[in-house]
Amino acid sequence: LVSEHTMEADLPSTEEGPPAAPDASSGTRPFKMYLAPMVRCSTTPLRTLALHYGADACYTEEMIDRSILDSERIERSVEVSDAAGRRREYGVVDYVRSVKSMSARQAKRAASEGNPVLLRIVPELERGKLVYQIGSGDAVLASQAALKVYRDVAGININMGCPKKFSTSGGMGAALLSDPQRAFAIVRSVRAALPPHVPVSAKIRLLRDTAATVDFVRGLVAAGAGMIAVHARTAGMRETEDALWERVRPVMDAVRSYGNGEVEAVYNGDLYTREDMVRAVEVCGADAVMLARPALYNTSIFRPYGDAVPKHQVVRDYLGECVRWQTHHKNTKYVIGEMMNNRRAPSSRKTHMPQVYPDGQTIGRLCACHSVADLCRLWDVRMTEDRWTRLLDARPRPTTEHRYDDAYFLQPEGGGGVRPPETAQIAPTVSIKRQRIEGTADER
Repeated sequence: LVSEHTMEADLPSTEEGPPAAPDASSGTRPFKMYLAPMVRCSTTPLRTLALHYGADACYTEEMIDRSILDSERIERSVEVSDAAGRRREYGVVDYVRSVKSMSARQAKRAASEGNPVLLRIVPELERGKLVYQIGSGDAVLASQAALKVYRDVAGININMGCPKKFSTSGGMGAALLSDPQRAFAIVRSVRAALPPHVPVSAKIRLLRDTAATVDFVRGLVAAGAGMIAVHARTAGMRETEDALWERVRPVMDAVRSYGNGEVEAVYNGDLYTREDMVRAVEVCGADAVMLARPALYNTSIFRPYGDAVPKHQVVRDYLGECVRWQTHHKNTKYVIGEMMNNRRAPSSRKTHMPQVYPDGQTIGRLCACHSVADLCRLWDVRMTEDRWTRLLDARPRPTTEHRYDDAYFLQPEGGGGVRPPETAQIAPTVSIKRQRIEGTADER
């Protein structure tokens, strides 16, 4: 990919994306692989990179129902350039934060810099492979949010597993695990609102015991869920604790049994190697696997065959996608920071997850970057046109609510005080000037 043997690769061409992965026609992968919904991370550049490497589908980060309902849908063309100056246009669908949902200060800033984009979809690359995840605790709002976006995505997923305060305090995410009837009502309402061909799914965690989890699955299937992804941890577990593999098989079996073999059972949790994935399918009984932190550690884990791409090249390829889709440098830096540290990986895995880079890149040097151009220079993504480099350096800072403290990455693992950011759904990745507004999906 780009080059697995050189450290002097230019930015991948944005005309064709990163160069093609090896031909996989010599065999068939027996299971599907999905990129999980991850706050701040599962945005356009990581999704398009994962799809290139071989992911069968990607999930958006959690988007709160009211956030997307307050947005405006814009269809437009964007011109993208690679390091060699080659250009082409892509059609994109942007869901843009509306002025009416902003404070006076935010509105003033948006007037000069453009409204923040909450969600950018690239139909040419993501059609049929993008699942939109809703954060909701209300059946009516969830249905309205699904109706607004369903024509632009391949499916709708309800978040029932996030244990973070920003989600549970609003009765969303893992809070739904302790309120089954409300969870079922949300799935039932979304299912009834959408055309039959649009699948509705849920992502959950293990409940207090196997019987409770199986009962919850039964209710989801009865409500109309066509796929259930199970994170093999309970809501109270930390990411550094090992996933509870031994508790998953009865749940996977229940998904298939109650769904008469037509509901997909997906395993999520600690799938860092191909052997882990095979184990999830053969031992845990999953139909497919979903990858979160393992995909951040090395996104090329999705490659169907062959060895993983070296991590430094994966970061370069990710940077190429960020330039391609005009991602804000703060969000770009955050995702690369997650790629470069293991603080949220299971303790039992960390010794097998080296973070050594051939050009001496470190978290400290990463946090010292203040533009996309700085990041490209750190990772030796070559700029062959001075004019393009100046363009990157001078690009106006987009309106953004992506806020976090670099200390989160700079503190040694185990240091106290700094928690990972807990803002999700309203965090834009790019900014645009106001364009002609198309009707939202539920208005057309």
